[in-house]
Amino acid sequence: MSYNSSVYNEDYYKSHCGVCYERGNGWEEIFARQARRIKKEIAPNSVLDIGCAERYLVEGLRDLGIDAKGIDVSSYAISKVRDDIRPFCSVQSATEPIKGTYDLITCIEVMEHLSPEDFSVAIDRMCAATDTIIFSSTPFDVNEETHYSVNSVGFWAERFAYNGFYHDISYDCSYISVQAMLFRKGKKTNNDLVREYEDKLFSLWRENCVLRDNVNLANARIKDLDNGNILHAEEIQNYKCKLNDIQALYENKLKLQKEECASIEQRYRERLSFEYCKRDTLENKTLLQKKRSVFLEKELYKAKQLLNESNNKYLTLLKELNVYKKSKLAKFGYKLSVRLSPLKERFSNHGQCKLLKKEKSYWNPVFNASDYASFNQDIREQFGMNEEKLLRHFICYGMREGRRASRSFDVYAYCDCNPDVEQLYGGDLRDVYLHYIECGQKEKRKATN
Repeated sequence: MSYNSSVYNEDYYKSHCGVCYERGNGWEEIFARQARRIKKEIAPNSVLDIGCAERYLVEGLRDLGIDAKGIDVSSYAISKVRDDIRPFCSVQSATEPIKGTYDLITCIEVMEHLSPEDFSVAIDRMCAATDTIIFSSTPFDVNEETHYSVNSVGFWAERFAYNGFYHDISYDCSYISVQAMLFRKGKKTNNDLVREYEDKLFSLWRENCVLRDNVNLANARIKDLDNGNILHAEEIQNYKCKLNDIQALYENKLKLQKEECASIEQRYRERLSFEYCKRDTLENKTLLQKKRSVFLEKELYKAKQLLNESNNKYLTLLKELNVYKKSKLAKFGYKLSVRLSPLKERFSNHGQCKLLKKEKSYWNPVFNASDYASFNQDIREQFGMNEEKLLRHFICYGMREGRRASRSFDVYAYCDCNPDVEQLYGGDLRDVYLHYIECGQKEKRKATN
């Protein structure tokens, strides 16, 4: 404050006060507690805080209804004052004259920042403006670069005594700091000072003796406890040795049991894996048998239907044949059929040759080699999985026999779902297959049940 007030800027309050001297770091609560003690124990009506910094003590006192004001050399600190407190705070050095008088002046951790010439003037200014002063100045922190006058509490008491202010040793200011003192103005003789200090010294000496006796008793009890603890520690050590032996024995047995359990578990897992494989194999076989049974049942049903239809057609044809035989055209028809038979066979072979020349992709809607072999075991046993042979057999014989060659097409289901197709082609199943390839799939006709 004496040498360069610009030192006490934002960086100073953030880094030179221990904890950052900003709101939200607990400073408001600390000074609020101090303000409550001052009001309760000293009860001033007006207070001036010298070196008030960001005015936390002024805030606390004014919140309690006390007419408190503050001065500080730092313009930065004044700018951080709470808005409602700002009219009562100003930028002013402690060496400048104080306007008016106050019931109490507080000067907390300020004097160590002043030079010897300036702190003498500052003390004179304070003593001229009040009869009661709370004063605190660190006697320890000599390493702080802004501390120019670090002195003992006795040094400051002597300085205030020059102005007729004496330390009220009956009042405890430790709620502010350990070095804080309350000075009151008054006239005291040497006898008064000796009596007060002797009374205070006796009180402290008596308290010290009681504390010393308590310490001696505590040390004696600690020594007895230490002796007992030594014996107890030896017993604990013996028990620990026994416990370690028992634990080692237990760990060995546990290790053997774990190894045995691991061996049993491994054998069990191997056996279980074998049983699982065996079960899966049996389940697969059972599933295949079920599928085979369902397939055979369907084929049997179709065969029965085909047999019934064939019987019906046979009976119909037999009736027609009997009628035809009795007709005059019978002989002529027979001769004509004999003459046309070679031509019909030749035409049929010619159509079959044209179908064999078709691309494989042409037959995809109704033919799949693996499905043809799967649905027709006799063909699979004869040709295996040879796609060319399977396709040739399908073209030459399979379509006429109505064999199923694809999961997505069933010729009998196609006829059942599309009566117009069955009526158009009658019993020529090859033409039904060709109809689905050429027209049915484009018309999105249903081809399976």
